[in-house]
Amino acid sequence: MKIKRLRLERGITKVQLAQELGVNKRTILRWEQDMMSMSLKNAVKVAEFFEISLDELVKEDKMQIHTIDNRNFLLMQIFELMDTDDIYSTSENVEDYYDLLIGKIGLQSYLDLKSALIPITDATKKRDKLLIFDIEKINSHWYGMEVFLKFKEFLYNFKNGKSERYSVLAGDLISRQPDSNEKINKIIIEKLGNEMFDLNQKNYYLYYVHNVNKEQSERLESIFKCTDFYMGMIDMTFHSILKDYIANLSPLVNILVRSKNKIYIPEGSQYTRFFDTEGSISLQEIKNSIFELLLSFKIETNYENDDDRRLAVESINKINFPQNMEDVKLFVHPAKVDKYLLCDKGKSAIMRSLGLGEINSNDLSELIINKLKSCYFYNLEFKKGKDFSVTKFSVVLELPFDSPKDHLDKLRKVEVALKYEDEKLQLITMY
Repeated sequence: MKIKRLRLERGITKVQLAQELGVNKRTILRWEQDMMSMSLKNAVKVAEFFEISLDELVKEDKMQIHTIDNRNFLLMQIFELMDTDDIYSTSENVEDYYDLLIGKIGLQSYLDLKSALIPITDATKKRDKLLIFDIEKINSHWYGMEVFLKFKEFLYNFKNGKSERYSVLAGDLISRQPDSNEKINKIIIEKLGNEMFDLNQKNYYLYYVHNVNKEQSERLESIFKCTDFYMGMIDMTFHSILKDYIANLSPLVNILVRSKNKIYIPEGSQYTRFFDTEGSISLQEIKNSIFELLLSFKIETNYENDDDRRLAVESINKINFPQNMEDVKLFVHPAKVDKYLLCDKGKSAIMRSLGLGEINSNDLSELIINKLKSCYFYNLEFKKGKDFSVTKFSVVLELPFDSPKDHLDKLRKVEVALKYEDEKLQLITMY
């Protein structure tokens, strides 16, 4: 499989590689599918052609995926728009999609997108922001375009390109039943301090910007506050009723993801024509199915789907993961707690700040398992060697501070790294 990624990164077909190496196309296919071992002579040829060492060529293969978004496929299943067999087939596409994506943008560019695609892990530095716009005050049927043209100022007016790593989602705020609307009305009015908001009577358009720092938040506010249609900005960094509503009942669409001076958008996007071809930003269109599955940020919700987690694991390792989170058992080695989490200076400080300074392995396991139900899996990594295979992934838990009055936020985001091996879920670390 490593040969396939090397080939795709360089834009070479199987036929072209076969000609360069003096073998036939079928041999290349068998190498890529691990159906045929490679002789030392051919390994040397491959290494020389790709300008890598033999060690790099033969070392264990691993696939690292920031996030997999199965939600749209699962939503279509709920509304009976897709067969169950098609849902399962999405897992078979992931490896091919990943190889195609790496071949198109390069491995380093994909790695650079990490913080724009995974949940916030340090709320002291980065936040999620929800921008609300009053559609009635936009003098155009193409209100989404009008908002984007203003948002474009944010994209191009930046101080430090290296810190520009974020995902942008957009869509209408969908009105539901009056009682649900009233609950959302109350929350948004309180957050915005704007009594004019009324989901029962008006239509609203939303931008959800993930992974922005303080300067970027202020820049957004400065750009939009001079417009008539901007109602305000709400912090969405932590779980909330409003966040659950946006994620589940009023889902938004990922319109772009950015890393430094590179912006990636779905192929054929209506926004493509608004970018400057000679500007400071490079734009790259990605096939819709690949963008949707691998370059789409997922808003966290308290109602994560067990199928989404299961498919995420099965997508990269092709082995069965429990259908129900109730069936998942987590093993936390006592030494992991006593000799690492509670002894390491940095780790113990985190544990004490959360009131977990004396927790034992069984209680920690129960705490993590209970929180997993409101998390999705990200940082998916599959390692495969000659005699082993292991799947690793991370989740972000939101845990209360032991002394919340001493902190700006009442909760702390804690990243938990786990591994699934031999049908057992084990804790690697917390940070």
